Amino acid sequence: MARARLIDGGRLDLPTGRAGQAAALGLTLAGLLVVWFGLIAPGLSRYDARAQRIAERRLMIAHERALIAALPALQRRIIALRRGDIATTALLTGGSDAVAGAALQGDVQALALRQGITLDSAEILTTVKTGDVRRIPLRISLTTDYPRLIALLGAIGAAAPRMLVDDLSLHATGLPDPGRDLPIRASFTISAFRAAQPR
Repeated sequence: MARARLIDGGRLDLPTGRAGQAAALGLTLAGLLVVWFGLIAPGLSRYDARAQRIAERRLMIAHERALIAALPALQRRIIALRRGDIATTALLTGGSDAVAGAALQGDVQALALRQGITLDSAEILTTVKTGDVRRIPLRISLTTDYPRLIALLGAIGAAAPRMLVDDLSLHATGLPDPGRDLPIRASFTISAFRAAQPR
């Protein structure tokens, strides 16, 4: 096998032929590995971390914008409530839990449509008697962006009859896309109440 050796004058006699090509290829690969692990890989890692921070800040900004956008409507509602322009009903109406549950489901679907959201699923859960009222729970799931989700939760909180949100679960879907809000899959339980029927 041909090997590098010193010749007259202290010059290095490099291998030629296939051995020389193999040595050149090995040196090239070694150089590429040094460049990759020394420059490119750390740069990509820093880029990914920065992209994640930017995505988190965008979500926070979207949340703040949704809250700011909802504030005037909430203020108008408070003024209308104080003047008595809005008749409020705290409890669901209906002669049975099934009728009240169907009414609750219709109200929630209408609130979602106003925000441009279509529910993925809606399931009426088992009714629970609590004192003089019966709690009608509705489990829903949907996919939307963060600002619309916050707007929907705000609308549910201000709705009549009164509704409570519980067991909220959020999962991001897809990857951050510059200029677009990250889609979120959300599932949660909405509970409303109706008067317990006397025996």
